[in-house]
Amino acid sequence: MKYFNTLPTINQPDFNGNYITVTNLLSRAYLLPSLQNNVYLFYKYNIKDSDKPESIAYKYYNNQFRYWQIMYANGLFDANADWPMDYTNFMIYMNDKYAVEANTASMDVLSYTKNTVHHYEQSYTTFNSNGSQKQTVTIEVDQDTYINVQPYSTSVSFSDGSIATKEMDSRIVSIYDYEYNLNESKRQINLIKDVYANDMDSQLASVMR
Repeated sequence: MKYFNTLPTINQPDFNGNYITVTNLLSRAYLLPSLQNNVYLFYKYNIKDSDKPESIAYKYYNNQFRYWQIMYANGLFDANADWPMDYTNFMIYMNDKYAVEANTASMDVLSYTKNTVHHYEQSYTTFNSNGSQKQTVTIEVDQDTYINVQPYSTSVSFSDGSIATKEMDSRIVSIYDYEYNLNESKRQINLIKDVYANDMDSQLASVMR
């Protein structure tokens, strides 16, 4: 099934006032929020540099036209802006975005972005000695907080012999690291399991009708 063939049509006037039938490209459907974290519906997948929605769809569904299922499963609408860039395109993006600032600082873009602060972070990690899962919360802080609040580690012992530990670490995040991490955060996506692919086709066609 081809995605754009499912979209409804509307009548629109042309420049002469004559009505013509066109495809409504603004039509959208969404997965129910209750399905977004359903472990029985999805596989987890990490996007590789060579991947495109169509190539993943062909690999997993044997049908490149099911690229829309990959986009819908992850709330993606722009295969360029919402998709992770490979290193070459990432550096093109960085040069386009930061060339003026780098030139003003008399630096090349890579040096400028790696040596210029984007923001400061503090990470708080709690865990205990009985093997419970670690939990880390990261927040953005201002420069004064970064300078004046020093990293630390504290522990508390309990009667059962377990020890709970809380650690705080702080770091400078450069422009390069910020942009790189933002790009990399787009790599993990959900893939709808192939046993549901036919149902997804049918339901989209039904909704769009």
